[in-house]
Amino acid sequence: MRMPIESLTMKALMVLEETQYLVGKVTIEPSPGLRLALAFLFAVSNGDRSVFDEFWRGMLNQPCEPGPQRLLATQNANTLMNRVCLAVGVARTPALMAAGAKAAEPKLKDAAPCRGPGM
Repeated sequence: MRMPIESLTMKALMVLEETQYLVGKVTIEPSPGLRLALAFLFAVSNGDRSVFDEFWRGMLNQPCEPGPQRLLATQNANTLMNRVCLAVGVARTPALMAAGAKAAEPKLKDAAPCRGPGM
């Protein structure tokens, strides 16, 4: 039995929500899971690839030093997540955001501290 496309879309969005939640808290490494989630979501989107490219670049180039740049990076990550949800036609609900935060919690304990781009 095949999984419904809606279920796969929500799983891919959860990968992005988890990543977005970790911005500014830990170093985000490029992963095959993040690449696959972005590629899948692009395939079911309205066809505008730019938001997915921006999400990829934005998640991997985060400042880690406390201050206005880190705050701006977390706000940008939130905006990009909203744009991805809009592109795939899914409402970004508080439940989706909370599930992403819950999924990210174990990574906060085990991940290397945020060290910034190129470090």
